[in-house]
Amino acid sequence: MSTYLIIILSIIAVPLLLSFERRILFVRKWPAVFCSIFFVGIFYVSWDALASKRGDWWFNSEHILGLKLFTLPIEEILFFVVAPFSCLFVYEVIKFFHPDKHIKIKKFRVNTLLLLSLGLAFFCSMRHYTALSFFSVSVFLFIARKHFFVVLESANFWIYMMICYVPFLIFNGILTSLPVVQYNPLAIIGWRFGTIPVEDFIYNFAYLGFIALAYKFFDSKFQRS
Repeated sequence: MSTYLIIILSIIAVPLLLSFERRILFVRKWPAVFCSIFFVGIFYVSWDALASKRGDWWFNSEHILGLKLFTLPIEEILFFVVAPFSCLFVYEVIKFFHPDKHIKIKKFRVNTLLLLSLGLAFFCSMRHYTALSFFSVSVFLFIARKHFFVVLESANFWIYMMICYVPFLIFNGILTSLPVVQYNPLAIIGWRFGTIPVEDFIYNFAYLGFIALAYKFFDSKFQRS
């Protein structure tokens, strides 16, 4: 068994087992969960495959099985299933135990952050991973501002984001310290938190955001059907 596969199993083990817990019954949300994973995953797996092919990052053969799909290790594809699955489980647990509160957020602040992200994406255009990470944040903010502003004003959304950064630090720290994944220094600006490139934090913010928006959309669709 590869190191990366062990990490993946560690990520999903508890959320999968507790999906049948009678109070939360996360299993009932699986249709919305897997629709969210699929549609967001299309874009992120495509990004991952193109960036890997271009040489922005690559995977250490010592820590993967060697099986590939869409030019990516099979473990990397599985990561785009187990990570959002586990994060949405956290989201549902938060919603169950913590009554949501409305947070007033002024749209000009969102607009400012959106424009700042776009500006940084342009400024770092020669650093592919850096630029695309900032650009993904700007796209997330644009869609959230236009169609899901209620999500941005949800206290539980921000609690979900903060809590999900805890396993991110743990598991991404392992992936980058072994290392399972290695980065082209020409694709990043070189700032790191421990062994984790700062771009991973930016990338993760947008990814968690897109997963939450997609889940909000599909969950409401399934509840009405």
